[in-house]
Amino acid sequence: MRRSRRKCLWDLKIVYITRSALFGICVTILCLIGFSAIMTRFSAPPAIVSMMANISLCVGCCVAGYTAAKKRRRYGIMTGIYCGAIIYCVVYFLGIVILGRFISFSLFTRLLMAVICSAIGGIFGVNTKIRRPPP
Repeated sequence: MRRSRRKCLWDLKIVYITRSALFGICVTILCLIGFSAIMTRFSAPPAIVSMMANISLCVGCCVAGYTAAKKRRRYGIMTGIYCGAIIYCVVYFLGIVILGRFISFSLFTRLLMAVICSAIGGIFGVNTKIRRPPP
């Protein structure tokens, strides 16, 4: 008789995606802190500041898609899209709370950037080699 594998809470798809999205948000915050440290040394125009914010969002989404898809080992594009959407929603609502207003400038382009970068991270995460211990 075959033993049935017990379902664990940590094996659920939503847990992988949520945990990876939180990790991606942390990476985004760390990138923003690094860019702000650079900005304290040099004066830059607002276009450069916006570009740095977009780069940090893309890096965080790519890392989130990579970690979720690496754990899950399937459906890399969809897993990445879910992670990117979650991260974008969290960052967007935090922006509304902090700034106190609705910002519609480049709303769709940032969403598209986040989803594409996290989907690329998901593709890379699925296609990485699995580390096996030596025999």
